[in-house]
Formats: sequence, structure tokens, C-alpha cells
Amino acid sequence: MDSTLMNQLMLNAICISAIQHVKNSKWFPWLSAETERLNRFVAIIVSGATAFGIHTSFDHSNGVLTITGLTLATIGTGIYNWGSSYITQQVLYKATVATKTVEVKDATDTDTKPLQGHSD
Repeated sequence: MDSTLMNQLMLNAICISAIQHVKNSKWFPWLSAETERLNRFVAIIVSGATAFGIHTSFDHSNGVLTITGLTLATIGTGIYNWGSSYITQQVLYKATVATKTVEVKDATDTDTKPLQGHSD
């Protein structure tokens, strides 16, 4: 498997895991399973942060924030990578985290009707 693809998959899997951890935590109540729009916004921001290749470092003693890798070329490539990263993140999320609920009827329920177009 291509190492770039593997890196992309691993990075997005880590991001999904981190977002899930925050959603399940008590210390960050604004993000949860019920906040679908906010969850999507956070996923978009996280995928963008991983796609652009922009790095930051903060020197606590001097109070200096350094941002590197912010050029016109990285912005153009970053927009493409952002879309790719977000799509990969959503596919991984749906494959590993999102669950489908299935309604299960009680086995003793005798009030059943045949499907339309079918007769017994």
C-alpha cells in the first residue's frame, strides 16, 4: 500500500478517535452525539488542520507563536488535500463509528401484516 495513503488513513483514524474521545468526555459538553452540525464543523476544521501542512510552535518563555509552511503553494495544495482528508475521515467514521439502529419487534407480537404486493 502506498505510504502516503497509509499515512492519510492513520492520521484520519487518529483524528476520529480524538473527536470521539472529546464527544464522550464530561469536560467538553459542547460536543456530543446530539450535536451533529457542530460535530461536522469540528471534523471539517480537523481535516483542514491535518491537510494543509501548516505547523505551529509556541515558546512559552518568550510568548512567541511561530507559524511555518504558510505559502500560496501550500494553500492551493492544502485545499485539495483538505477535501480529500475530509472525505477519508467521513468514510472511516461511517465504517468504524457510526452505527445503524435496527428496530427489533417482540417475538410474541402477533399483529403482523404482509408486505404490500405479497399475500400469504
